[in-house]
Amino acid sequence: MDKEHMIQNLMREIEMDFSFDLRLGLIDRDRFNGIMKSEAAQLREKGYAEIERLFLKVAA
Repeated sequence: MDKEHMIQNLMREIEMDFSFDLRLGLIDRDRFNGIMKSEAAQLREKGYAEIERLFLKVAA
């Protein structure tokens, strides 16, 4: 699996975690969007091996 595909799967997991906070009103839509952009940028800075470890940890 390529790095971008693993990042997309990780982002879906992150989105699920924070969307719960959004629905509860703990964060607003702008904060949610900022978190998602920040997380995506941080993941893209990581190397393939580190992304793979994160992906396998989430998949387990």
